Amino acid sequence: MKALILAAGLGKRLKHKTSDRPKAMTIIGKKTIIEYQIEALLNAGVREIGIVLGYKKDVLTAFLTEKFPDLRLHYFENERYSDSDSAYSFWKARAFVEGESYLHLNCDILFPPVLVREIMTSAHPNLIAVRKDIPLTDKMENVHIDENGRITRMSIIHFPDANAKAFGLAKLSAESTRLIISLLAPYIERGDYHQNYYGMIRQAVAHLPYWGKVSDQNHLLEVNTLTDLEFAKETLASTFKLEKISG
Repeated sequence: MKALILAAGLGKRLKHKTSDRPKAMTIIGKKTIIEYQIEALLNAGVREIGIVLGYKKDVLTAFLTEKFPDLRLHYFENERYSDSDSAYSFWKARAFVEGESYLHLNCDILFPPVLVREIMTSAHPNLIAVRKDIPLTDKMENVHIDENGRITRMSIIHFPDANAKAFGLAKLSAESTRLIISLLAPYIERGDYHQNYYGMIRQAVAHLPYWGKVSDQNHLLEVNTLTDLEFAKETLASTFKLEKISG
């Protein structure tokens, strides 16, 4: 199975931490986020990995060449990284994953190999990692998961029956990719590059079944802000076992 990592953005909410490097290269413990991601993917048996580049692209490619000299990575460029969002990054790499199931990753997510394996081997063709152990608010991917584990609604505005937060780690089917491309194409055609990839999934859940893979803070973490970063460094260094994330 292929994996696609969206790593083009500016990482503004990490402030000075991304002044000289892309968000994917934020350091936690002794490694960068993208190192943890790639090592977890390799440990889970994923060998074909695509990365969408943008901000500080040369810094990231040089770093990955040094860290993974024997791994052939597939690079795609979002040249509009400063005035676009994640759906446009996906658009630039869509041919890489079109026609097959793949793992979709945001570059700010930490996870161990066991979670990747569980997602890959699940019978559900479209499976999004979620957590139920955090307070739900506006400006996060609120989801409602029914008694069968299916996601029935997604919104960045909190709603009364929301019971989980979706994270940027998912297995998506060829059927899902076809649908996302068809939903996204009209935006691209009219020059709207500001759509969020999960915004497309918010629309897609009305047409295709998506399920939630429930996880917790010991197996799934987003590093989007300085507060998230400190939490990862100070709290999860022991429970998440960051230095042992590759197995």
